[in-house]
Amino acid sequence: MDRSFFEWDPNKYSVSVPAMDREHQELIHLMNHLHELNQQKSDKKVIVTAFENLLKYAEKHFQDEEAFFFSLPHYPLAQAHKKIHDDITNKLNDFFVKFKAQPSSQLPDDFFNFLKIWLSAHIAGIDKKYGEVAQYQKRSA
Repeated sequence: MDRSFFEWDPNKYSVSVPAMDREHQELIHLMNHLHELNQQKSDKKVIVTAFENLLKYAEKHFQDEEAFFFSLPHYPLAQAHKKIHDDITNKLNDFFVKFKAQPSSQLPDDFFNFLKIWLSAHIAGIDKKYGEVAQYQKRSA
């Protein structure tokens, strides 16, 4: 597996919610797998399937994450966070539709740059915020 594309670093990316950390690690695994297939110049059908798996899992993850942070009594960023998820989903779907329509069997570098920026900035940024709220509420209970 191409570990050089994206590595899980618990110091940077743990949100202190074990279920969400596991899901983030699975997203990283799926991204690394897609990157590896692309680097190997795999058949387009294989890459499309890996991309579909990433899309489905991202959707599941966003639903799980939203259920979690909407359950927090005092998470003021819930609506904004959901909007970010919707925007990311739309961008992922746009990349997917364009990729399927193009003659090339390779995903462009800007797609993988988007994935890396999305995941690192999103987890280390807004996802950490719901983790902090959850930890604070747990300590205050």
